[in-house]
Amino acid sequence: MKNKYSGIFLLTILLGLILQSCSVERQLAKDFIKNKRNIPVLFQSIEKLILTNEKLKKIQDFDKLSIEKQDSIWNSNTLYLDSINDIILINKIYNQIRNSLIELGFIIYSSDSIEKFQQLTQEKYLLNLAQIEVSEDIYNYRDQETFFNNLTYYQDHNLNIINLNYWFELTDYTNNSTKVLYNTFSTSDILNGRFTMNPDDYTVSYNYKIKSLNSEDIYKLALTSGKKNTTLLYDYLMNTYIRQNISPYYLNPKYFSYDINTGFLYQSEDEKLTILEQ
Repeated sequence: MKNKYSGIFLLTILLGLILQSCSVERQLAKDFIKNKRNIPVLFQSIEKLILTNEKLKKIQDFDKLSIEKQDSIWNSNTLYLDSINDIILINKIYNQIRNSLIELGFIIYSSDSIEKFQQLTQEKYLLNLAQIEVSEDIYNYRDQETFFNNLTYYQDHNLNIINLNYWFELTDYTNNSTKVLYNTFSTSDILNGRFTMNPDDYTVSYNYKIKSLNSEDIYKLALTSGKKNTTLLYDYLMNTYIRQNISPYYLNPKYFSYDINTGFLYQSEDEKLTILEQ
């Protein structure tokens, strides 16, 4: 009986420590949201996109072909990249990130106000949208359904996909450090398929429709990814603040995300910007 109550006592202490840890991290996150406003950010961007057709990498010895042959293969295997306007896409992304940063309480400086930014002596950051890659590819998707628990029918499809890959350089002037942050987003053909079994003879038929990806979907992805990247950047700064200010006894602080629309703080280990080694 004594061992039973000892176990409950230890479990209670452990649970209390876990809850205390989360509460400490949550309070530090609240401190960041409240106090870390009006921080100057010099936001710079690129002028050209990197366009990559991943399908061409699957063609054997493509790099050894003549320029004329490569151009011909590019034209016959490229559905979307040639229709993208670099200036329009970059401006959509830049303006979305800029507006989202302002909404989060940052003061944004552009390239034409560098001298004014450099004169500031307070906490400040340089955010450089260093590289944007738009890649086009085809991926195999298997649509399947199981009948009678063990009879599986499937149909394979080749679907078009566009990836938007981002590289950010974030410089913290307080400690003169720069981090390279990466993220990727995608949009693709939308498949709507259905298997149907005939109750009379148990034959199975398959019907499907594909909503094809178009250029407008890419520009929509630019807006949604720009906003999401800003949210994840804010989370990165907030969790950096947590790690810098939490007791060293907390070896693995929980990662928190902030929803500006609801004001809600929640633990999130899955959605983060990837920190690249320099």
